[in-house]
Amino acid sequence: MGTEIDAGCSARRSRPRGSCSTSHVARAIYARESADLGLLRSASGFSPALRKLEQEFERIRYDMQEERLSALFKAGKARRGLTLEEARRVLWTCTSRDVYRMLVREGGWSPERYQDWLSRTLLEALVAKAPPRE
Repeated sequence: MGTEIDAGCSARRSRPRGSCSTSHVARAIYARESADLGLLRSASGFSPALRKLEQEFERIRYDMQEERLSALFKAGKARRGLTLEEARRVLWTCTSRDVYRMLVREGGWSPERYQDWLSRTLLEALVAKAPPRE
């Protein structure tokens, strides 16, 4: 899924490391924009132009994630039985602003806890289990 890795995932050398950088990037972006997030989301409910802008942003975010997932599938490391389209939906949903808002802003989680949860969730949902070591 990528070549970047953050310190929290260094122990998982047998697994694709992109899920770790994905969770790090999501946390960094959402933590920085957290203060304005609620205001923008509220305003988009009343403004068709803002709603359209938000939808376009989500489409771009969804499209950009395909490259990482395609690499996972090409490397043969995707979870068995998972299609690329299903993986795209899972990644897009789990990395959404709404999930961050619900867990961190409304649920009281720290951004670090969100990042750890997201990394574990993406690994479990998208990546094939490593064969047991002998």
